[in-house]
Amino acid sequence: MPTYEYHASYNGVKAIANLLSCGAKWISALHTFESSLISILESP
Repeated sequence: MPTYEYHASYNGVKAIANLLSCGAKWISALHTFESSLISILESP
């Protein structure tokens, strides 16, 4: 059943892509939080 294997690998690639995009969103959110925190700490 080659179609099943293709389907499984396609789903795996989709899951990895979802994880990567989710991780990128988290990293950018953390970066924004960090920079705002730094600006709050640096302001007199």
